[in-house]
Amino acid sequence: MIWRSKTRANCSQGFTLVELLVVIAIIGVLVALLLPAVQAAREAARRNSCANNLKQISLGSLNYESTFGTLPKGTFSEIAAPLVPGRLTTAWFDDYTWATYILPYLEQGNAVSAFDFRKSFLGRHHEQARRFYVSIYDCPSDLERQILCQQGNSATINDDPHNRYYYNYVANLGNTGSGQPAEVTIGSSDTVVFGGSPFPYGIAVPLARITDGTSNTLMFSETIKSKGPPEGQTHYWLGSLGDITIGRGAHGFTGLHPPNSGVKDLIEWLCPTDEGIVCETGRANPNLRGGIDDILNRSARGFHSGGVNAARVDGSVQFYSDGTDKWVWRALSTSAGGETNTDDI
Repeated sequence: MIWRSKTRANCSQGFTLVELLVVIAIIGVLVALLLPAVQAAREAARRNSCANNLKQISLGSLNYESTFGTLPKGTFSEIAAPLVPGRLTTAWFDDYTWATYILPYLEQGNAVSAFDFRKSFLGRHHEQARRFYVSIYDCPSDLERQILCQQGNSATINDDPHNRYYYNYVANLGNTGSGQPAEVTIGSSDTVVFGGSPFPYGIAVPLARITDGTSNTLMFSETIKSKGPPEGQTHYWLGSLGDITIGRGAHGFTGLHPPNSGVKDLIEWLCPTDEGIVCETGRANPNLRGGIDDILNRSARGFHSGGVNAARVDGSVQFYSDGTDKWVWRALSTSAGGETNTDDI
């Protein structure tokens, strides 16, 4: 009886401290190995969701085209348009953009119905209208946006006349600068001639004018938006549904430089100091069209490692790497530049 009792006692012993530490170490190693894979899978899902957002935005624009026979205007007014009653300064400063016009085609009828297009975009009369949040205009990989949404504070500027959301998708302004100048020269030899854009200022473009072909012309891409203005400031880099000159051309991107270019964006007014935003502040030349300097431009940029998502005019969406040749990217950015097959460039 004593022998059997000792046997039972020996069989009931648990793990030793050393064994427990070994098991914990193994679990830690497995977690460390699996965590990058899980994070990569999550980012892949976010990138796919971002591509789907661009798909819906491009299809919304094409549905607009089916209704009106043209793509939506990049902006309501032309750059050199005369002052419109109710505008804050010039006709194209306080203006509506493509993002407002396609709202009904993104199942956002309530958002667009809150605007009175006879009145300026900014001002207290549209304070509530500008508070409509359109989630499809935000990239899921913009983690800052997710935090702000959770806090119920996605409107980056909350004062009455300037309250608006900043979004992550922008329209193709062509292959030169934000003001769509006829020609820009980089350095001493790299001269780029404007080859048209699906979204000129104040002009609605029919698909027939996309002579390079809808499958060879970019329509929308991603951007990195600013997180908020410095303390005491109200004007900042990136607008959204309107107020297009926060950064002069903040509703669009330029194809002068390839995605996530190491060349800094040159914008007017205030350059964000947020981590990940590459730009510097310039001043517009009042002697040029609408005051937009030829060299002001902003490249397509995004949160996805290695490149950006971008949509073409035919509605297709593709991931373009940071190493995309600048000539190919510029060719894709033109609507009438004569490049009919960018895959061969």
